[in-house]
Amino acid sequence: MIWRMVSQTHEVPHRILQEDPASVAKMFEHLGIPVAPVEKATILSPDATESKALERRIDSVIRIDTAKESFLVAVEVQLRLSEAKWSTWLYYCAYLQEKHSLPATLLVICPDPKVATWADRKHLFGPAARPTIALSPIVCSPRDLPKYMLRDEVKGNLPLAALSVIAHSAEPGAKRQMTVFAEELEAQPDGEDKFALADLVSAGLTATHSAELWSRIMLMSTSYPRSPLAQALADKVERETTEKVTAKVTAKVTAEVTAEVTAEVTAEVTAEVTARDAAESVIRSLELQSKAISDMDRERIRACKDIDTLNRWFERTFTVDGARALFDGS
Repeated sequence: MIWRMVSQTHEVPHRILQEDPASVAKMFEHLGIPVAPVEKATILSPDATESKALERRIDSVIRIDTAKESFLVAVEVQLRLSEAKWSTWLYYCAYLQEKHSLPATLLVICPDPKVATWADRKHLFGPAARPTIALSPIVCSPRDLPKYMLRDEVKGNLPLAALSVIAHSAEPGAKRQMTVFAEELEAQPDGEDKFALADLVSAGLTATHSAELWSRIMLMSTSYPRSPLAQALADKVERETTEKVTAKVTAKVTAEVTAEVTAEVTAEVTAEVTARDAAESVIRSLELQSKAISDMDRERIRACKDIDTLNRWFERTFTVDGARALFDGS
């Protein structure tokens, strides 16, 4: 299976690892490379440009400080075979070691297993009769990432679990793995970055068949895409019902009329809020999938009060190119 990514999501693995740089050490452990307990992990500048016109930039650089040693990890994502990369990688390692006076290693993340096989070898530099240098990168491919199928496995391993969701998104059990990951994100403390990894997974699944499945799980199983509408639905119904009932019952004070008005207004407010929530779900689904939606489209969606129409539009968000196509034949 190929860990599918398009060029626009080349940065996703780096962004995921940068959420918790210490995850690089955990990745090494999964690859059978022992690492002492990590005391600190730091993102360093990826700029490897010297005082000349040639610009060089490493995808990511992470400093790992353990109880036994400190070292640097140059992280590269390699999407295709390219023999020219070997000399570039050698330069990166030599440059980092010289600049920081720390040992440097190279981690190559290969979405395609064929590219991983090509990269997972020792490359010699120098005359064939007497090579001077041997470069042996650490390679991570989809087959090297475990599937996290239980909440206890995801806890403490969120970045690697995010990478695993992308890597195994087209395999059996993908729905279970995505659901478990989404549930653990939902259980995290509320904060601005609570769902940052969810956005990165969405980017990593762009243009794949699994993008729809991930969007559905996030839309239906977590508070992120529906917040604050879905989370506040019950509160809105109760608050707005109380306000309208109070206004009407002021003029009609009998218990019978109060009950009748309460039921009437509750149904009215529930329908209004449900339609509003459904409209926001349509808009959020398009946004999560990075599909075109204009201000006029948003107004038309929010103006619709017919639940059947909104539900039909929501289903179509996963197949249309943009919001405008939702209304064709609506």
